[in-house]
Amino acid sequence: MSLTIEELLAPVTTDEILEKFLDALEATGIKARSWREGGALRTILRVVAAVYAGFTTSVLGFIRAGFLETATGGWLTLLALNVYGVTRIAATFATGQVTLTNAGGGIYALLAGELSVINAVTGKAYTNLSAITLNPGDVLAVDVRAVEIGTTSNATPATVTELETALPGVTVTNALAIVGSDEEKDSDLRDRCKAKLAVISGKGPRGAYSFAVKSAVRSDGSPVDINRLRVSPSSSTGIVTVYVASPAGAPVPSDLPFIEESIETYARPDTVTANVVAATPVALSRTLTIWAKAEAGLTASDLSALVSTALLDMITAYPIGGIPKPPSTQGYLYADGIAGTCRTAHAAIFDVDGTGADIALAAGEVATLAATLDVRLVEVST
Repeated sequence: MSLTIEELLAPVTTDEILEKFLDALEATGIKARSWREGGALRTILRVVAAVYAGFTTSVLGFIRAGFLETATGGWLTLLALNVYGVTRIAATFATGQVTLTNAGGGIYALLAGELSVINAVTGKAYTNLSAITLNPGDVLAVDVRAVEIGTTSNATPATVTELETALPGVTVTNALAIVGSDEEKDSDLRDRCKAKLAVISGKGPRGAYSFAVKSAVRSDGSPVDINRLRVSPSSSTGIVTVYVASPAGAPVPSDLPFIEESIETYARPDTVTANVVAATPVALSRTLTIWAKAEAGLTASDLSALVSTALLDMITAYPIGGIPKPPSTQGYLYADGIAGTCRTAHAAIFDVDGTGADIALAAGEVATLAATLDVRLVEVST
């Protein structure tokens, strides 16, 4: 009888251990199975079995921690650092832009961090990254960062519409999504550990570029806000172009020098020129009509939030340059994929209009979310 690694590493349950205990006692002539359920002896045996089951879970977690494919959570963090020299990437603050429109007569000069705007849907707050001056009649794009770290502060388009800072006559909105990331997933950390192996192989394999970009850190030690890259195909010119993008689309320009430094350290072989280029955002700015069956307790606003979240999750991880259909090398953001993502948000959704044609993406272009949603609930007779 052969067992898989997963079967060998599966924890033993309390009931399974209790059965083993009962078998052992019965084998010695003790009629343990006749002990009354809930009685003192049976209860003591079950408590011991429960303690032993918890112990085996801890032991198996330690054993799984010895293998890259089976280690998880904190165990994987330790394995990655101590065996591969790779540090798990921490969560990042959601960043993006809001637009301030001053329809009044006030003149407002604010230092970095003095502007506070609010997501009307989630209640999350965002603050300005640099000093701003807003004169009467101005329409000003302002770079902002979430106050709370992680994806819980992600904002879909047109949801950051409230001003916490008192600015009479001023309105705010966000045309594009504001996006951050959670702590690096186990699957992504495993991929980076594998890419690290390419670094020690003569700096030649393409995996070395992936590791260098995804492991780049700023001068203060914080990770750069990059979650995607695209390396140009091999050529006879000795020039490698590496396109990079953040969860929000375009990376923060100040992150590019740190990525270049990391590539220089880990990946660039002699006689090769490596150019780091920020991916160019291409906005998905269509109006999508979401058709759904009316259900008790299901509102249009709830459904809109679910669809927005599903689209944001898809867009923030979509490859730079899109996905081609071989043998073609032209990549696209596919209309069918957009509709399919919308439908996965809730079982009540039965159709999506307005997806339009597939969106062609050049090698250095990345899709961003700027879609508006029109949710239609339909009464369906049964």
